[in-house]
Amino acid sequence: MIPRLLLCTLLFAALPALAQEKLLPENIMAIQESLIWTGDYDGLVDGAFGSATRAAFTAFEEREDLPTTRPVNTAGIKKLAELSTAAKREPGWRLG
Repeated sequence: MIPRLLLCTLLFAALPALAQEKLLPENIMAIQESLIWTGDYDGLVDGAFGSATRAAFTAFEEREDLPTTRPVNTAGIKKLAELSTAAKREPGWRLG
């Protein structure tokens, strides 16, 4: 598992790339791991923004009443980071 601080750093590092619609594999992996923690993704954490990752992120955006965009939007990434961090704390996990 990626330590929480590193995960948040990777997620927020992805924000400038979002505007350019270019996501690095490590950013995609951080998004995939976060989607697992929110219960939206059960696929491989492989750094590929394929159809399963896209479907999971879209489902997350729709559930959170966020605009669905391609590849992803800043508001969605921020909300995902917030909720995945909260999900990690809920069962008493302590990362990083």
